Amino acid sequence: MNDLKAMKSTRTTIPDTWSLARALLQSYKVILMTLLGDAHRVVRAYSTFLRGVINRENFYLGRLQKADAKLGAARFVRHVQLVFRAWFQATWGSVDLTTARAVANPALNDVLLKMSIGDLSWLPGLPAQYLQPVPERRAGAGAPGM
Repeated sequence: MNDLKAMKSTRTTIPDTWSLARALLQSYKVILMTLLGDAHRVVRAYSTFLRGVINRENFYLGRLQKADAKLGAARFVRHVQLVFRAWFQATWGSVDLTTARAVANPALNDVLLKMSIGDLSWLPGLPAQYLQPVPERRAGAGAPGM
């Protein structure tokens, strides 16, 4: 319960720098490993994708900044979120997530190929609520509703 209170009182922001986006992408790997195990095919595929992104991050960052100077990194992270949301929803009906083969791995490497040829049409927009300014809290003020 204390973790929930701490998360609720923490101000969240969208990743507006590549270093923050990279940290989020790496944290997703930890989450996947925790949920599925480090030997799961999706974790291995995501690890390969993440290595590809990090190995050429200057190139990909340049492409993302060209598409959207301020929110390119956030839109890239949002794409990863949406891909995994769709994968988990499709996989949810499987009895055993460690052996389920019915749902293909998320096709994240496809976007790296598209970026390499300059196609950024796949970049999703961000929900309007993400773009609203977050009001500053007064010092010592508790989390709302807590």
